[in-house]
Amino acid sequence: MAKILVVECKKGDLDDVKVTLLKVFPDVKLFFAENGKKGLELCHAESPDVILINLDGSQMDGFEFCTQLKTNDYLKIIPILMVVDERIDNSLRFKALELGVDAFLSKPIDEPELIAQIKIMFRIKKNEDIQLGKNHSLSQLVIERTHELEKELIERKRTEEELQHSFNKLEFSKVSTLNLMEDLKREILERKAAEDRISKLNERLTLAKTAAKFGVWDIDLVENNLIWDDIMYDLYGMGNYKIPINYYTWLEAIFEDDRDKISLITKQTLEGNADYNIEFRIVHPDDSIRYMKGLGLVVRNSSNIPIRITGINYDITETKKAEEALKDSKSKLDLALNSAQMGVWYWDIIENKRYFDSQTCSILGIDPKTFKGTEKEFFNVIHPDDRLTIVYSHTRTIENNDFYNPEYRVVWPNGSIHYINSRGRLVYDESGIPLRLNGVLWDVTEQRIAQEALRLSNQRMRLLFEQTPLGVIEWDKEFRVSDWNPSAGKIFGYKKEEALGQHFNFLTKPNGPYQVNEIALSLIKHNGGHRSTNENITKQGTTIICEWFNTTLVDSDGKTFGVASLVHDITERRQAEIDLQVSNKQWDTTFNSIQDGIMVLDENQRIIKYNKAAVDQMGRRINQSKNPYCYSTVHGTSCAIEGCPFVKMKVSKEREILSYELDNRYYDCMIDPIFDEKGKVSGAVHIIYDITERKMAELNLIKKNNEVQSLLNAATLVLDLEKFEITARKLLSNCKDLIGADSGFVALLNQNDTDDRVILIDPCDSVYIADSELPQLVKNLYAQVYKSGKPLYQNYFSKTERTTLKSSKYNSIKNVLFAPLIINKKIVGIIGLLNKDVDFSDDDMDIATAYGELASLALHNTRTLNELVHQKEKAEESEILKSVFLANMSHEIRTPLNSILGFSEFLCEPSISNEKRKKFVDIINASGQQLLHIINDIIDISRLESKQLKLFYEEFNLYDILNNIIEIFSNSEICHSKPNIKLILKLPAQYSDLIIKTDKVRFQQVLINIISNAIKYTNEGFVEVSLEIKSKENNAFIEFCIKDTGIGISVEKFDIIFERFRQVEENDYREGTGLGLSISKGLIDLLGGKIWFESEVNIGTSFYFTLPYNISNTNNKKIELTKAITYKDLTDKTLIIAEDDYNSFCYLKELLFDSKANIIHAEDGQILLNLLEKEKADLVFLDINMPLKTGYQCIKEIREKGYQVKVIAQTAYAMVDEKEKCLDLGCDGYISKPFTKKTIINAINEVLGN
Repeated sequence: MAKILVVECKKGDLDDVKVTLLKVFPDVKLFFAENGKKGLELCHAESPDVILINLDGSQMDGFEFCTQLKTNDYLKIIPILMVVDERIDNSLRFKALELGVDAFLSKPIDEPELIAQIKIMFRIKKNEDIQLGKNHSLSQLVIERTHELEKELIERKRTEEELQHSFNKLEFSKVSTLNLMEDLKREILERKAAEDRISKLNERLTLAKTAAKFGVWDIDLVENNLIWDDIMYDLYGMGNYKIPINYYTWLEAIFEDDRDKISLITKQTLEGNADYNIEFRIVHPDDSIRYMKGLGLVVRNSSNIPIRITGINYDITETKKAEEALKDSKSKLDLALNSAQMGVWYWDIIENKRYFDSQTCSILGIDPKTFKGTEKEFFNVIHPDDRLTIVYSHTRTIENNDFYNPEYRVVWPNGSIHYINSRGRLVYDESGIPLRLNGVLWDVTEQRIAQEALRLSNQRMRLLFEQTPLGVIEWDKEFRVSDWNPSAGKIFGYKKEEALGQHFNFLTKPNGPYQVNEIALSLIKHNGGHRSTNENITKQGTTIICEWFNTTLVDSDGKTFGVASLVHDITERRQAEIDLQVSNKQWDTTFNSIQDGIMVLDENQRIIKYNKAAVDQMGRRINQSKNPYCYSTVHGTSCAIEGCPFVKMKVSKEREILSYELDNRYYDCMIDPIFDEKGKVSGAVHIIYDITERKMAELNLIKKNNEVQSLLNAATLVLDLEKFEITARKLLSNCKDLIGADSGFVALLNQNDTDDRVILIDPCDSVYIADSELPQLVKNLYAQVYKSGKPLYQNYFSKTERTTLKSSKYNSIKNVLFAPLIINKKIVGIIGLLNKDVDFSDDDMDIATAYGELASLALHNTRTLNELVHQKEKAEESEILKSVFLANMSHEIRTPLNSILGFSEFLCEPSISNEKRKKFVDIINASGQQLLHIINDIIDISRLESKQLKLFYEEFNLYDILNNIIEIFSNSEICHSKPNIKLILKLPAQYSDLIIKTDKVRFQQVLINIISNAIKYTNEGFVEVSLEIKSKENNAFIEFCIKDTGIGISVEKFDIIFERFRQVEENDYREGTGLGLSISKGLIDLLGGKIWFESEVNIGTSFYFTLPYNISNTNNKKIELTKAITYKDLTDKTLIIAEDDYNSFCYLKELLFDSKANIIHAEDGQILLNLLEKEKADLVFLDINMPLKTGYQCIKEIREKGYQVKVIAQTAYAMVDEKEKCLDLGCDGYISKPFTKKTIINAINEVLGN
């Protein structure tokens, strides 16, 4: 059972938290502690899985609680969720994070946020427990291996001690021999005086040399004779053939490299400059090399002249080998200790002194030159919290003969803390009393850091694996599933248990495995990655389209052991692309099939586009010249007429209407403005309705009154929102009864403009019939309605036609009437009436047309309702993806915020001068624009990724744009801060009047991004902008170049320069979000161009991009400035500002001050609805994100209750569909934060019609 500990929670919050947790986590056990001390005691006793603590504690604050908790190795892994005040200083948040806090909750506690955070903490604790188990297993493995290594070291030490003991015995033997030689020397010098002593000495010498295998030699320097005893012959391998020996024969037996050494020591001994004591090598007759020790004495006469040399030789080969083995063993031991970075030490228990080698001193941070081995010196470097651990380990080892293995921390002189592992064994005397503790130690700080890093890395990777919206699948070499994340389950419908071990074929269509096999073999054989788009099958058998990103998995030896795949379900995106293509084609067809005339005008009233209906209305006037003026085409004048609606529309920026007569026909023309990206009128759309028939019909209104009333009754049927088949039957029945027809039918068209189904009403009742059952004559007649879009009737049939009818199932047809069903000016079906007792008339045709319109409306309502249901279901299934930037994005946002908050505080000081106040206001405004730029960058990258960014093409003078951008940068702060760089616009004269057609705003955005980067990374030299028109494969394009003399880009960063959030100098701070080049690349791709760069470090960089170029004859025109817009007097108007943020309310109220309106504040959605019940308001500014009831809920309830009030939605959301969503719910206007006074004026004027 999971456990949650709540510490220092206030009474009100405690009740809410308790209710929420018990409701969402019924199986969780809750513990409550009134203060931090009690909380620590419960932690030790219960080991909770999550701790929820209040920062402001009575006896112990949250910081002290975290500090004490994290010092305990067992408890420090428990996730901590800290409750803080919403306006807490950020430095306190950083301090809490450093002390181990995992997440924060702001007061008042939001229930969904609390639940989400608790779930995340449970997940983190679970991963911590798993990793702790792995670390424990790893530690046990390290301890076992350490024990084995210690045993090897002890065995080696024992071997070394034995070798040392042998060597000591040999040395003792050598010393004894030398002493004997000294005696021999004295005996030889005194032989004339003590012949009896010589005899005894010879006996002793013989016994000694026989026991020690000493060979005796004597050289008579006067006679030049060399005498060897038998042992000498044996030592030199000449025992079986005792040939005469002389000095030179002796030298030949000496190893060649040692002969000079023998001659030299002999010479020095004879001269009295050295003792004859030498080690040398001989070549034994069995070709082996033997080591000999030679000792000798010089006998001199009374004149001190050497007359003989007497000495001994003995074999020291075994001793030499033992010394070499000892040296090799010690070297290997030192190598092992150094390789393992281990130090050797021992503690003399009797003297209570410690002896450390240099490696041990280095690991403990002790100066070996000053270290005396005292207990105080040793404990001074031990971390205060671990000293008792050392004492306890010492005591336990001595009392229980346990293995010494503590882990502790040491503090180096520089204050750094290091983790140490130590191992040791006791050494006892013959009585079993411990003499000393021998051991080794090593620094495990990096291991501890690596373990913690590994834990965090595994935790993050697992969270990413579990939470990513992309499917993640791991395959073994046989392409069977070895891992499967939840998103893969959502995409394909298989649970992880079902997918594990499955071959990849279970996701492919029957004809798909061959292609996938090829990809799989290529990945396994060649390594690397592969991207593909495939049709796949879900568990339910549904075919989906997926984008696959595959890469091979290799082990430390570079061998492939599997493949990892990222899967993205792009079925909806692919369908959207197809729908878009179809929609574009349909639009072209629809534009020319619309029955009303449509003309598109530029800002100078030139007609730049028109449809077929406009040609029919205007006749050949509209084709007399290219882009004719509207006034000359319609009115035949050379300039705009007096009261021209286009001129009025440019001033009002609203729809204007003109009624006029042309060629004996009457028209209504609606003129709607077209705005550019700056909100200026750049043209207009003229929709021309032919109202001739309506004019004539006005004379018959009274006559038609009864018929209209009947139609109104029928219209109520449409409002019932029943299924179309039911409504159509009722409408058709009413229509045939009103006209007096015997039967009728409704035929609907599908997307291919062919009959989808036919609903028939006959005298008996209603039945459905197939299209093929209708007589061909009937189908031919209503096909004319489909083609013309107009109703028709026929009362008489020719002889041939009657013969055709008699041969069909419906041979009783004598007259027919048809009216079209039209939705959005497109024919979707017809309504047909058959067999009236009298002839059908024009009036009957009008009634049938009206019923056709009602049927069209009913069909439109049904389809709209179905589409809304579909959209609702789609929205409920969608997931909201969140991207969180920390690091650089945090800095970029905080930097302008720091300026805004800091200088806003200065503005409150009364002593500040007006000059400084203006300067501070400019800084605050610039910082706000900088912050808005960052947000726009984030929005742009999101739109590019989701394919929602729209382009608006227009023609403009290229030189003007480039020159303006250069001038803006020249006067910018960044250029003023870099006086050593020069901005250059290199544009040939022939390009000065160049007109291009593209999205001007996005084109400027790309230029500004690249030039800004060039200036940022250039300290001296120049930044040059140039262009050139080129052609490739008969396609003309413009190639732009932005060249600088900056720091350049290193080759290793070439591949990442267009990635998001990446900068050239990532180690050094550079202002910016790292999104500019990524956005620029995305925009250039959308605009149909390419972007690339060339760079050399410390030389400079050149960025190139291309845009398609279509030659244009359009002249560059000046844009007229629009007049300033001000509020109309709203003295009698009541405005409600529904805004939960008080600062935002105050700002909006200040903007509305000049309007003189009566302003009321609603702090949340419920207060707003309460006010509308009591107050009659003219306008509501509705914040979308409010407590109690959101703006979406409020506008829905306002419209449902029928409040007659205009609503302008205001929101900080910036997604593309946000405006459409608000307007669809019933809002009359929309503004997005941040907004200006101009934005507010425009919104009010547009909604209130001022």
